[in-house]
Formats: sequence, structure tokens, C-alpha cells
Amino acid sequence: MPAPPTSHDPDAAPGPLAIVGGNAVLPDRILPAAVIVCRNGIITYVGKSQSKVPAAAKVVDAQGGYIVPGLID
Repeated sequence: MPAPPTSHDPDAAPGPLAIVGGNAVLPDRILPAAVIVCRNGIITYVGKSQSKVPAAAKVVDAQGGYIVPGLID
């Protein structure tokens, strides 16, 4: 029986994901109106540039909430 896909399995991810409009909590600061892009379960961009959002990305509006990139509970 094959193992279930992991978050790093390219076949498991349907496409890029962009989280926009939130406050990204970084180790040294809080970045308001942040853009976070994930591809294949891996964070590939954290910043403020909307131009980094891939055209085919599913976009989630964080509505001013706080986002902690890479935090795993």
C-alpha cells in the first residue's frame, strides 16, 4: 500500500496559494499588508509585492489577521 502524500509532494498540491492582506509575523518585525506565496506546500515568498502572486494561484484574503509563516503546531 503506498504512503499517503506529504505536504512536500508535488502531486498533492493543486496549485500555488497566495495569502494576502494580513500582518505577517516575522522573527524581527511585523509586515503589514503582506503577501505570502506557497508552492507545493513550501513558502516561496513573503513580502509586499502583489506582482509575486502567480496568475493561477488560489488567493486567500487574510482580512488584516495575523499570519505566522512556517509556524507548525
